Amino acid sequence: MRADKLITLVGAHAEGEIGKVITGGVLDIPGSTMQEKLKHIATVDDSLLKFCLFEPQDAPANGLTLCTGSLGANPANDIPAIAEKHAKRIHFVHLRNVRKDPDGSFEEAAHLSGDTNMVAVCQALLDEERARRDQGRVDHEIPFRPDHGHELLSDAEKGTVPGYPLIGRLRGLAEIRGVVHALAH
Repeated sequence: MRADKLITLVGAHAEGEIGKVITGGVLDIPGSTMQEKLKHIATVDDSLLKFCLFEPQDAPANGLTLCTGSLGANPANDIPAIAEKHAKRIHFVHLRNVRKDPDGSFEEAAHLSGDTNMVAVCQALLDEERARRDQGRVDHEIPFRPDHGHELLSDAEKGTVPGYPLIGRLRGLAEIRGVVHALAH
C-alpha cells in the first residue's frame, strides 16, 4: 500500500492514556510564533488536527487537551466556540484565563475575570458530558485543572513557582466548581 501522507508520530503513554506527539513530516504551519501557529490550526486549517485524530483509523483515544489560556491569549480566538467545535474530542481541559492588552501582550487573570468567557466554556463542556452520559459512556466526565492562579495570602512568602501558588489555584478551583454547580442545576 502506498501512503500519500507520511507524518512521524511518537506514541506517548501517561497515566494509562496513549497519546501522539508529531515529530516530523508536516510542512511549516503558518505563523511566526507558536501562538500564531495554534491560532491557524484552531481557526483556519484544522486538517492536520483532523488527520492526527482520525488516521490511520478513528479511535476514541484520539483526543485533545484544551488549554483556554494558551488559545485565549490570541484575541482572534473564540474559546467557547473552539470548545463547542471540538467538544467530542476533548479529553482534558487546562482552565486558565488571561487579560489581553492592546499592544498584543497578555497577563494571567483570575479565572472568572479574564477575557475568556469561562462560564460559556464550562457550559460547552457540561453539554458534552451530558451527551456522553446519555450515550452510556463510562468516560463521560471531562477532567479539568484550573491553573495559573494568583499569589494570595501566604503564597507570596512561600516562593512558589510562578503560576502555581497553592491558595491561588484553590481559589480558581472553587470559582470553577461554583460555575459548574450553578450550570448543572
